[in-house]
Amino acid sequence: MLIANGLMYSTLLAPEELPPLLQAIAQGWQMGQTTRSLFAQKWEEAWDKPLALLSKQS
Repeated sequence: MLIANGLMYSTLLAPEELPPLLQAIAQGWQMGQTTRSLFAQKWEEAWDKPLALLSKQS
């Protein structure tokens, strides 16, 4: 929904912003394909851990 709204806004009101927006969407998609799911994490068990440590764990 958020992506669709951004695309509609750029297409109708700011077409010059469309190419960088599409590039950002493609980059985000590629990054999402190579990372593990955020939904399966038990975040309540990690509140006290630093983000740097969490990002290094597989």
